[in-house]
Amino acid sequence: MQELNYPIISIIVFYKLFTLIKNGRVRILMKFSLDNPLWNFSNKFYKHDNVRIACIKLQNEFGFDVNIVLYCCWMAYSGYPIIKIEELLEIIRTIKPWQNEVISDLRKVRVRMKSNNGIKFGLHSNALRDKIKDCELQAERIEQAILFYSGDKLAPKTNTDSIQRGSVALKNLEAYTNQMVIDDVTILHSYLNVLKEALIEHAD
Repeated sequence: MQELNYPIISIIVFYKLFTLIKNGRVRILMKFSLDNPLWNFSNKFYKHDNVRIACIKLQNEFGFDVNIVLYCCWMAYSGYPIIKIEELLEIIRTIKPWQNEVISDLRKVRVRMKSNNGIKFGLHSNALRDKIKDCELQAERIEQAILFYSGDKLAPKTNTDSIQRGSVALKNLEAYTNQMVIDDVTILHSYLNVLKEALIEHAD
């Protein structure tokens, strides 16, 4: 995940979303708002250096979906109880095709264009890479909208203080971790604790 902003909606991104919905792989309505509380929270939370570094480490070293990480934190921040495991599994299943077939592919192209000198052709290729980055960011925003409208918001809000919210966020993140195959979780847990402490610090 890159720094969040408000890029122009890409035709190819929405085509991919329509294809996934048409094939029954994303079970949501086409009409949903990209401007929602999860997105607003993510923009503020991700701007903190320690949060951004932890998220990128979780993504690059352990294969985490940063948007699900932020969703786990936002649910706790908003006062909701620990995410039920069946709900978390359904969210992962729902979002996986979009993450794998859209965001991941866009990211791979962008990274190759940045690192491979053989496909660097000055201003024109740089401009194209910037447009791909905008597409990637827009795809991230769409995923967050899918996450926001997929989750259970009917449960009563029970977290009343920042310490409790941090604890719930960590439990959500640990539940997400348990769905992945990871050999050594020692370093991973240090990143999760960074997010927990950041959420406590910036809870208000």
